[in-house]
Amino acid sequence: MPKRNSEFRQKLEAVLERMIPARLAERLEVSDSRIPEWRAGKRLPSPDTLIKLGYLALELGLSNPFFFWSLAGIDARELKRMAQAIVEWEYRVAGPTVAIPRYRSTENGMEETGQSFSLDSECVPNPSATIVLELDNKSKSIVSGPMGLYVMDTFIAGTVNVLALDGRDVVVRLPALEGDHPAGIYVGKLRCRQQWYAGAPDSAFLYVILQLQGEQFSRPSLGRAFGQSPLMEDWGPRSILLGSHEQPQLLRGVAQEDNKKQDSLFNELWRRVGPNFPLNAGVHLLGKVIGYLSGRTDIKGEK
Repeated sequence: MPKRNSEFRQKLEAVLERMIPARLAERLEVSDSRIPEWRAGKRLPSPDTLIKLGYLALELGLSNPFFFWSLAGIDARELKRMAQAIVEWEYRVAGPTVAIPRYRSTENGMEETGQSFSLDSECVPNPSATIVLELDNKSKSIVSGPMGLYVMDTFIAGTVNVLALDGRDVVVRLPALEGDHPAGIYVGKLRCRQQWYAGAPDSAFLYVILQLQGEQFSRPSLGRAFGQSPLMEDWGPRSILLGSHEQPQLLRGVAQEDNKKQDSLFNELWRRVGPNFPLNAGVHLLGKVIGYLSGRTDIKGEK
């Protein structure tokens, strides 16, 4: 508590640099005598006053205004969840449909096209994090993906929890890799795979791959580009390795024909590693595809 008290006094002084004590007391609806008591560290404000201080710090543009709220017992993670729930509710009470912004990948990054796309609110789990990504001949940095409109949930952007996305269509940004695949955006199905590699006895290998779906790309597997074994070729020439994990000695003493024991060990390894999987450098998950309109991209959205 002494450390928090000291930090509080520093934050309070930052407020008082912008506002005289009498004015601060007036804004917080407390007596003038409270301010010197807080500055001396004799006491902390009540939770209600700390919340008011947080609002004031935000208004004044001070760094980390949430600090005052944390002293009032408000948890940042719970606050984020509540804010998300409020946004989702506002989308839903607005009507049976929600307006989803429409984007295209340009030389300057993702930019809005100026149109929105109306979708049934019941089909959009996270409206505030959902966009429509347009893939056409004008799109830049799109390396692989069928042309059309992709309804993409970006709530998972940056996640490394691959287990939650196994078997789902995703949009991924990849770096250039040894000339085989140019840097850019790829659309494909994320797959979690496992193997017991004979070249490394007793070791268990976990792989996360992207199975490409576009017609404009047909180059060899990235297994060699990542320095991995030719096992990647078993998953098809249109698969890209997003990340891998080796667990030495996991299968030591396990007979190769004992599939039940192998599955049990692999499942436990996935539960431990899957939620924070080591994706390769430069691999960035942009979103999960929750809908797709093929072919035409000239469908008119609402202004």
